[in-house]
Amino acid sequence: MPLIRTAGALFALILWLPNVSWAADESPSTNSVAPLHIAIGQTLQPEEINRMAEVEGLVTFVGKQGRTTYFEISSEAGFMSVTVAHSAGYLTDLLLGSRIRVRGVCTAAYSSVNAKIVSNLSATNLNDITILQLPGESWQRYPLLTLNELGQTNSSVNIVHLRGKVQSVLPGSSFLLVDETGQKSVESRQAASEMAGMEIEALCGWHLRGTNRIFQCGAWRAFTTTNQVSLPTLTSAEQILWLTPQEARQAYPVKLQGVITFIRSDHKGGNIQDESGGIFLWHLNLATN
Repeated sequence: MPLIRTAGALFALILWLPNVSWAADESPSTNSVAPLHIAIGQTLQPEEINRMAEVEGLVTFVGKQGRTTYFEISSEAGFMSVTVAHSAGYLTDLLLGSRIRVRGVCTAAYSSVNAKIVSNLSATNLNDITILQLPGESWQRYPLLTLNELGQTNSSVNIVHLRGKVQSVLPGSSFLLVDETGQKSVESRQAASEMAGMEIEALCGWHLRGTNRIFQCGAWRAFTTTNQVSLPTLTSAEQILWLTPQEARQAYPVKLQGVITFIRSDHKGGNIQDESGGIFLWHLNLATN
């Protein structure tokens, strides 16, 4: 019996060792080696197929099917197709028109434009995407919120626009944003020590982790007076009435022409009526002509 047990152990060892050797040969995953830096339209060499690579470009198309996000990035040399298997999450709404860097596995594609084998890219999730520059309209699309308003954010709102001072930074992980109403930790792979003390604005996605709202920074920029949006002048009562409280706090300029239907006794405000509706205005300045 001891001989049988020994033989059995040897037999099991012989079967197991090839598997160990095979796993060791395959152990350097694509994430453990430095990625290739490729350009859009670059001819793909055979040894580059199925390698991890990074590429930069301008997003000119975005689509989604189920959990998969598909987009195209372009340059003067052409375009490249990128597939994100497990969704780009909230970043999907920020991609179009943005300049990005994306990391993924090279797959070969035939270019009918110049008859070359070029690369498509297969990414895993939103962590493979870094937004380098957003178009100005993306910052305008989302009204500013104060930090104490975040708890009131509707679950249908995927992205919030925040502004505040960075109090502390955990590089590559998160930063603490502070405004006059409170403070909030924001997760960010772009968090860098030089952000500390800066006043910034950020576009963030959020999700629930248990009962806590976790905020992730999709893009940020230093806040300066040149970043402030030149807001359009509102010229009708209806336009004013459609403003949300957050939009109203941005202090849109207003110029109305209408009929004054009421003035306060202290002359500090009154009602004005135009063809679209009526509205009460504080600090009503009356033109004499």
